[in-house]
Amino acid sequence: MKTERLTGVWQQWRVKWLIEHSTLHQLLWYIDRDVLRNPPLRQAPKRYRQV
Repeated sequence: MKTERLTGVWQQWRVKWLIEHSTLHQLLWYIDRDVLRNPPLRQAPKRYRQV
């Protein structure tokens, strides 16, 4: 009986860890793709028209 309870707790912890780990991994992947591989432009765009 006690072993079954510990097994259930272990499975819940494992699922929680997998969800958190995959979420963190996905976030780091987006940061790498969008931020690190696309550096800002060196010259700021013109915000107004010259007359």
